[in-house]
Amino acid sequence: RYCFDQEETLTTLKLVFAAEKAIAESKKKAKNQAVKQNESESRSPTEYAHVPQPQSDRDARTNSYYADTNTAPATTKSSSAKINLLVPIIWLVVTFFLTVADLNKPINAFPLACENLAQENLDYCLLAGEMMGAESLDLVVENLPEPLEESEYLVSEAMMSNGSMSCELQGNIAAGVPLKEATPFKTPVLNSSPAEILPDFYVSDVEQTNLQEGDLTVRTVCFFSRTKKIGKRYSIEFLAYDQVDLDWPSVPYEATNRVGSLHTLNKTTHAYNFLSLFGVNTLFTAIAIYLVAICGMAIKADSIETIYQASFVLGMTKSILSFLPIFGGLFILVPVECVALGITTGFVKGFNLDWNCGYHFVAATAMLLIILRTLFTFLFLGFLSFIFG
Repeated sequence: RYCFDQEETLTTLKLVFAAEKAIAESKKKAKNQAVKQNESESRSPTEYAHVPQPQSDRDARTNSYYADTNTAPATTKSSSAKINLLVPIIWLVVTFFLTVADLNKPINAFPLACENLAQENLDYCLLAGEMMGAESLDLVVENLPEPLEESEYLVSEAMMSNGSMSCELQGNIAAGVPLKEATPFKTPVLNSSPAEILPDFYVSDVEQTNLQEGDLTVRTVCFFSRTKKIGKRYSIEFLAYDQVDLDWPSVPYEATNRVGSLHTLNKTTHAYNFLSLFGVNTLFTAIAIYLVAICGMAIKADSIETIYQASFVLGMTKSILSFLPIFGGLFILVPVECVALGITTGFVKGFNLDWNCGYHFVAATAMLLIILRTLFTFLFLGFLSFIFG
């Protein structure tokens, strides 16, 4: 019947297709609703990030976030900077107090070398301790070579004679004799009394008329000892000399300015060596590296901690290189500094020596570092000399 009525057949087919399409759409819609319902049931009640917030709340939260992110690192950075500045200050203060404590410790004023001596030799021995320092005298006596045999007594007399001639020269100079005429052969002294107060440790007591004031006499006492040198079995080491009162030992000895300066130098050297054990040279190197870095030279460092580490490694590296014969000498200080800086760059993270600037610029950086470190050392030695002077 469909073939005889084509219009009715087409109308029926359209209705069937429309019904099937409606059924498929309804099923699809029902499926989508079921999926959405399941997702809404499984989601946490707090997950509403898609819901827009009021404008005022968003602005407040945004401002709070940026405020936190901007202030937190700044606070950490400022506190780190304070710690970095406190480290060298504490270092200097602790080192200073340790030095003061070391210098103020009680010192044995009586030399151990002067024990069990006769009175005359004891007076001269104590005088040597005052001129040289008790510790220095004990050190010299302790390191004296083996005593000579009795058959070598002529050697002792010859050494006393040579030492006495050197003392007579100093006595003439102290009395105002011109240097060209100060030798004992040209200007004999009034009196010279050499003696051996300890084995291989000698004294010479010289008197000479003062040329500026003819009625006065200048008395000079000298100390010398036998020492061993390469190629020479017998040699004299001149240790100390100074002018004393004519009535000494009745009148106490007063050191002249020259001997006082030597004592100040000994104290300064002792203090500097003591401070070197606590890293004062490392501190000077760190300050020099910091100044070179901020001046825009070839050295770059990302933090003060890095500068501390680099100064320590640099000092260790230079100490090791100094033992190598090829790195000895004054003329290769700059190349050695460049090599040490290059090695330090490889060991310290954040420390960099920019070789791209050229060797001449790197050498200028190393030279500036050496100059600054030397300058700090001399200023510090001058400060110690001012304190002890």
